Amino acid sequence: MDTFVVFHNIFTRYYLTMHGFTYSTFLQELEKYENLPEDVGHNFVTWSEKFSMYVTYCKNKTESTTLLVNYAGDYFEVSAHGEA
Repeated sequence: MDTFVVFHNIFTRYYLTMHGFTYSTFLQELEKYENLPEDVGHNFVTWSEKFSMYVTYCKNKTESTTLLVNYAGDYFEVSAHGEA
């Protein structure tokens, strides 16, 4: 299993959540510009560093999910029986 892809995506979700970048947080920030739509770009600049991590997460998501579906069951089955 490509553990880098799987654990990178787990880390990215954890990191983004722990550092306040969630859908609801970003949506709340966007809503502040409801009456000033011409200034909404400031929000994207403010959160740009977080977006770059999310881009990697999205690029890896399909592969990460496929790896987990195909191999995680076997891994946990072996681990449950004390085999390594």
